[in-house]
Amino acid sequence: MQPATYLSRFILVLFSCYLSAAATAQTITACGNVQTGGRLIFDKGVYSDCAMTNPSIPSRDRPYLSYTPPGEGPATIGILLVESADLSPSPVATDLFGEWDSADAVVEDMGGHYAGDCSDMSAANPTLDRQIFTVIDGNVYCGRYSSDSGASILIRGTLDGSSESFRDPAAFVVTASTPDDPAPATATPVPALPAFGLFVLVGLVASLGRRGLRTLK
Repeated sequence: MQPATYLSRFILVLFSCYLSAAATAQTITACGNVQTGGRLIFDKGVYSDCAMTNPSIPSRDRPYLSYTPPGEGPATIGILLVESADLSPSPVATDLFGEWDSADAVVEDMGGHYAGDCSDMSAANPTLDRQIFTVIDGNVYCGRYSSDSGASILIRGTLDGSSESFRDPAAFVVTASTPDDPAPATATPVPALPAFGLFVLVGLVASLGRRGLRTLK
């Protein structure tokens, strides 16, 4: 097989890999109006405008990172979908990201110095593990709910035992994006792997092209 043929096939493989990476890129966007509040008389937690409906109980649409102080049982931290009407203060708005996929809802202890957006949780997607029974004051906790549209709502809070609540609350939504999608104004920067891959592709093509020409001479 001629060097030029090898080069053509190599270019096609690399370009296919680039297109695949670009098509599956993800966008991480900060949710609006993140709040720390209470749910009836049960617990306190973190929530935002980001929401998804529950296929069993559609009125439960608000992913909520909760802390229940010790009482008759141990203190717990969990992630659940609750009714917006049960939250005080009330959510400001509702940005829906599909219906819960009934497969992924997980909360995780990220340690005492975590400051990320929860997209690097070690729990695989999907995972159903919605409650932690060993909680540590001052540690950061992340919760994740995923929808049938492929979106994931992420919620972060640092447990503050003295106030029986969370401090430094944050919430994000992860959505699939394509190169044609406009970047959201509040998007959290993510590594531009497709662009980097294209840069590498151009360099390899140029290098292999020179080698191919020298071989053909």
